[in-house]
Amino acid sequence: MHTSLIIKKMKKSIKEKGIVSVFKMLVGQIIWTPLHPLLEGLYAKRPISKNQILFVSKPDYSDNAYFLFKYLINERESGQYSYIWLVDSSKEHKVEDNQTIFCSKYSNWHTGLSMKALKAVLTSEYIFFTHASPLHKLRKRPDQKVVNLWHGCGYKSIKSTNEWEKENPFDFALV
Repeated sequence: MHTSLIIKKMKKSIKEKGIVSVFKMLVGQIIWTPLHPLLEGLYAKRPISKNQILFVSKPDYSDNAYFLFKYLINERESGQYSYIWLVDSSKEHKVEDNQTIFCSKYSNWHTGLSMKALKAVLTSEYIFFTHASPLHKLRKRPDQKVVNLWHGCGYKSIKSTNEWEKENPFDFALV
């Protein structure tokens, strides 16, 4: 990337977010870049949390993932599962029961998944998503079941390449 382009982007970010916010993000990136693979390795060695279900949808807490979540809450034994929703801001959602946790997808001090989100993705037994997989660029663990809840035919139009499959792993797709 050319230096002039970087400077232009920095000026735009400072204007939009303020110098303190941009400084925090830069420092966070410097710390997070080497820390991320270490945490990923640690979380990947932890046991899978049996009956832990992770949901990701866009917009947050909606779409096919929301209706599956509601079905599980209403139709299954209470306490059989624990639920985690990765959302843009956990402050915007309140817990409806004692089995559900809302976790912010992204940190406010670096780009990429927050530490809690990274742990949830790598330790959940079941992962349901409606748009972008939370496993993007992470390794799916053998004991995890990942279900793509897309509605429509997006998967059919994507070329089935090894590279795409590595970056978007899932076991099942409901199309």
